[in-house]
Amino acid sequence: MTRSTAFGALSAILWWLASPGAALAEEPGFTLGADDVFGSVAPCAQARNRGVDIIAEYLDADGDVRFRAGSWLGRDGRYLLPVPGEAVEAIRFRSLEDFPIEPAEVTLAPCPPDFPGTAADSLSRAIDLRLDRYLGAGADDVDAGEAYRDAIEALSSTSHRHWLAVAHFEFASFLRAADRLDEAGDHYLAAQTIFDALDDAGGRAAAINSLGLVDLRQGQLEEAATRFRMAEPLFIELGDQTAVAGANNNLGLVHMRLDQLAEAAVHFEVALTILQGPIDLRSNAPDPEADAAPTDPAAELTWALNTLNNLAIVRGQQGDSALAERYWRNVLALEGHVTRARTGAEARHNLAGLLIRQGRLDEALPLLSQAKERFDADGARRWMSEVRVRLSQLYARLGDTESALHYAQEAVDLEPEDLNARLRALRNLADLQQDLADYPAAVAAIDAALALVADRPESRQHRMLESRRAHVRLLDGRSDRAVGIQESIHRAMARHEQPGEAAIVAYRLALALIEAGRPDEAEPLLHDALEVFRETRRVFRELLVLEALVRLHDGDETARLDASTRAFERALDLRRQSLGDIRRLGLSATLGRIDDRHVRLLASLDRPEQAWAASARIRAAESIDLRLAQRRGRTRATRQDLLDRHGELMTRLHEIRLAGTADSAASGLLLQIDEIESRLRGLDEAAGTTPPPDLAAVQAQLGAERALLSYYLTPEGSLLWTVSADGIRQFELPGSGRIEAGVSSLLARLRHPRQAVGAIGRLAGELGDLLAGPASGVIENVEEILIEPHGNLQALPFGLLAVDGTLLGDRVTLRRIAALAPATEPSPPGADARMIVLANPGWQSDDAPATPFPERSLVGQLMRSGMLTGLPGTQREAELLAALDDGAVDVRVRTGRAASRQFLLEGGLGGYPLIHIATHGLVDLEYPGLSALLLADENGPGPSLLRPMDIAELSLQARLVVLSGCETGKGPVPAGGGALSLARPFIVAGARDVLSTLWKIDDARTAEFMQVFYRHLLVDGQSPARALGAAQRHMRRHRATAHPYYWAGFILSGTSLQG
Repeated sequence: MTRSTAFGALSAILWWLASPGAALAEEPGFTLGADDVFGSVAPCAQARNRGVDIIAEYLDADGDVRFRAGSWLGRDGRYLLPVPGEAVEAIRFRSLEDFPIEPAEVTLAPCPPDFPGTAADSLSRAIDLRLDRYLGAGADDVDAGEAYRDAIEALSSTSHRHWLAVAHFEFASFLRAADRLDEAGDHYLAAQTIFDALDDAGGRAAAINSLGLVDLRQGQLEEAATRFRMAEPLFIELGDQTAVAGANNNLGLVHMRLDQLAEAAVHFEVALTILQGPIDLRSNAPDPEADAAPTDPAAELTWALNTLNNLAIVRGQQGDSALAERYWRNVLALEGHVTRARTGAEARHNLAGLLIRQGRLDEALPLLSQAKERFDADGARRWMSEVRVRLSQLYARLGDTESALHYAQEAVDLEPEDLNARLRALRNLADLQQDLADYPAAVAAIDAALALVADRPESRQHRMLESRRAHVRLLDGRSDRAVGIQESIHRAMARHEQPGEAAIVAYRLALALIEAGRPDEAEPLLHDALEVFRETRRVFRELLVLEALVRLHDGDETARLDASTRAFERALDLRRQSLGDIRRLGLSATLGRIDDRHVRLLASLDRPEQAWAASARIRAAESIDLRLAQRRGRTRATRQDLLDRHGELMTRLHEIRLAGTADSAASGLLLQIDEIESRLRGLDEAAGTTPPPDLAAVQAQLGAERALLSYYLTPEGSLLWTVSADGIRQFELPGSGRIEAGVSSLLARLRHPRQAVGAIGRLAGELGDLLAGPASGVIENVEEILIEPHGNLQALPFGLLAVDGTLLGDRVTLRRIAALAPATEPSPPGADARMIVLANPGWQSDDAPATPFPERSLVGQLMRSGMLTGLPGTQREAELLAALDDGAVDVRVRTGRAASRQFLLEGGLGGYPLIHIATHGLVDLEYPGLSALLLADENGPGPSLLRPMDIAELSLQARLVVLSGCETGKGPVPAGGGALSLARPFIVAGARDVLSTLWKIDDARTAEFMQVFYRHLLVDGQSPARALGAAQRHMRRHRATAHPYYWAGFILSGTSLQG
C-alpha cells in the first residue's frame, strides 16, 4: 500500500511497497477484539493513523483475513471501519513495512450518527477490493471503481465534506494506478478544492502532490514541478519529513526527465538523507543490523532503497559510474531486509544497464535474467516490458540483432499498462529498426507510439514522435515536408524551453535542410545542437552531429578533412569513457562510419602515413573495454576510499541543509565533493587516447630485416599499407564483402583434417594473391613479416597463404601485431626461463555455471550439449612440459583443482615469464564478449569461467603466454575481432606475446606440437615467432600431421615490433 500520495505508484523507481503474498502472521502490529473496537457503534468507526501507514484487517476465529481497511491518503490518512459480521472476532492493525506499531498510533472514533450507511459500505468495500488486488488476491477493478462512485454519490448530498474529499482522493489514487490519468486528475482536483475549503493542510498538500504525479505521468513536467514545489513547504509546515522526502524524490524525477541531472541529484540526496535514518546507504556494505540505533520516525528502508536506486540512475547518467554501481550494489546487499520483492529486481535491471555500457556483458546477463524471472513471476507487465527492452539492448551490443529484435518486439507485445513504458518499448523497437536501416518498420513503430498520445497533439511526447517520424522518412528517401515539419516542432520546443529535445529536432532539421540543398542554414543548427549534446553527455547524438558536419562539407576538401578529423578525434576520445548512451548498436555503427570515412578520406587524398596512423589508433581502441576493466581492477582500493569519503561528505552536506545551517559550511563540503567526483570519473576512463604512431620510430624498430603489413577493411574498399625501412606504400584492395567471403570459405575447410588439401591450397592461393600479392616486393627483401589484421582477417592463418606458389610461412617468419606498443628491448633467448603450466583443470561435474548464456553462444551450446567434459588429454601435455625442468628451465605444474580461477585472480601468474594454459579456451566469434577460459573452481564441483574482463585485470610480466586448446565457435568474425578475444586481454594484462589457436586440435597432436615448439624456444634459444615456424614445418613434414588442420591454426600475437 502506498504510504503517502507523495510516493504514488508512478513507476518502479517510485514507491511500490508491498510484497504480494506476504505472510500476514509475521507482520508486527496489535490486535483488538471486535467488540472492543465497535461495541454498539453503527454504521461504522473512523480510524486515523498518527504518523505511521497502517491498515486494519478483520480476522475470523482461524486468523484468516475476511476484510481490510486503510487509506492512500498518507501517514495521517483516515479510513472507515464498517461494523463486522458475526464471523469476525478481532481487528488487527499492522504496518505493511515491518514497523512495530503501538495502539497510540491509531485513533479510533465512532462515525457521526447521520453518516450514510451506503457511503460507509461503498467506500470501505472499494478500499477492501483495492487492498486485495494490491496484496495479490486479484480483485476486480470494475467492482472497486463502481464502489468508489457509489460512495461519492452517497456523500455528495451530505454535510460530511471531509469524507467526500477522502472519497474523491481515494478514487483518484485508484484511477491513477489504473493509468486513467485524466479522470484521476479530475478527482484529485475535486479533493483539493474541498480540502482547501475545510482548511485541511494535510489533505491539500497530499492532493497537490498527487496532481503533480498525474502531471508527471502525462509528461507535463513543468506543471508537475510546480505542484511538487507547492507541496513541499506544506509538508515541512506539517512536520511530515517522510512527505518532504517524497516531494524531493518526485522533483528529482522531474529534473531527471528534463536532463537537469545536477538538480535531480540534489533532490534525491535530500530524500535519501531523510529516509535512510541511522543507516548510511552511501557507505560500503551498509549493515542495518549493526546500525540499529533508535529509529527516526521518517526513516524507511524500502523507500530509502528506492531513492538510492533513483540516485544511482542519475549518477550513471552523469558519468559517475563508480557511484552508481556502489549504490545499486548496496540496494542488492540490503534487499533481504525489505518486504518488497521487486526492489532488488529493479536494481538488477538498472545495474545491468550500466554494465552493458561498460562492456561487462557477462555480468549483465545474469542480472537481467534474475530480474526478468522476478518480474515475470509478479506478472508486472510494465517491468516485464522494461527488462525485455534492456535485454534487446544487451543483445544489440553482442551483435545478435535477431535476439535484440525478438526481445524488443516482446516488450511491445506485452502492452504494459504504464503509458511511458509502452512508449519506451516502441521507441526502442524503432531504434533497432532504424539502426538496421529497416525504415518502413521503424516508421510503423513510431506510428504506433503516436497513436498512444494522439489525444495530446501539443504534448512534448507527440511532438518528438512526429519529428522522429519525419526524420526516419527522410532517411528512407521520402523528404517531402521534412523541413516544414521539423521547423514547426523546433519552434515549439524552443518556445517551451526544452533544450535537449530542441537540440534533437535541430539536428533533424539540419539534415532536412542539407537534403533540400540549404547547407548554409543547416550549419549553425548543427553547432548549436552539438553544444547541447556535449553539455548533457548525449554521446550518440554528439557523434551523429559530427558526422553530419563532415557530410555538410562534401564539396570543400579542406573543410571536409577538418570536420572529419574533429569527428574522428572525438570518437576516439569518447571510446575511453564509460559512455552513458546505451543505444550501442547505433553508436557502434556511427563510430564505424566515422572511422571508415576518415581513413578512406585520408587515403583518397594520397596521405598514406596519416591513413595508416588513423587505422592503427582504431585498432588500439578495440581494446578499450579491456583497458577500462584493467583500470577498474588496479584502482579498486583507491575507488573504495573515494566512495567512502564521498558518502560521508554527502550525508553531512544534507544534514546541514535540512538543519538550515549557514551556507558557508555547505559550500566547503561541496568543493570537497566536486573534487572527489572528478577523481572518480578519472578512474572510470582509460589513460588517454592512443597517440598516432610515429612512422620514423616504427621504421627504426623494424630495421632492414622486418616489414609490417597493415590491413583495413571497409565495404567500399579495403586498404593495405606496407611499412619498411624503405618507407610506406598504400594499396587498394577489394571491399570487405569479397575478402570476408574468401576467408570464411577457407576457414570452413580447415576445421577438419578430412577436407581436401587441394581445395584448401586453391583458396589459400587466391587469398594470398589478393591480400599479400601487392606486397610481394617488400616480402622478398625481409626475413620477418609483422601483420596487423583487421575485421575477419584476425581469424585468417596467414602462414598458409601462398604468394607465387610459395607459402608465406615458408618465405618469412610471421608474427601478428594486436596493437602497436612503444619500443622495448627484446628479451634475450632463454632469459629467465621460469614457466608455470596449468592443465587438466579438475571438475567433478559437467554442471554449467548459473549464467544464462544465449542459446547460440559457443559456451551455451557446449554446456547444453554436455560437451564441456574434463581434459585428461592435457595431463600428457603437462607431463611433457614438466620434463623440460632440467635445471636450465624451472617448470611448475598445477593440475586438477589447483588449476583454478581463484589462483589466477589472486595473482598466481605474477612473476612468471612463461605461462602455459592447457584448458578449454572458448573463443566465441558471434559473442566475443562471452569468450572464456574454463578453469577449476576451488569452491564447487563444476567448471569456472575466466572472462576477457577478468584476464585484463591480471598483472603479468610474461614474455610469452601459450593458450593451448582454444575452441573457436563457428560464424562470421565481427569487426571487433572475435578470434583475438582471449589473446588480446592477456596482452592488455602485460603479456608480450600470446600463442593461441584458431580452432581446436586433438590433445595428442597439440602435445606433440608444443613439445617441438618449446624445444626450439628454450633449448635452441629461438624467438617465439621462429620457434612457431619451426614447429609448424615439423608437423608438415610428417604424413600424419601434414594437413593444415594440425598446424596452420597456431598464431602468435603481440604488441612489439621487435622479436
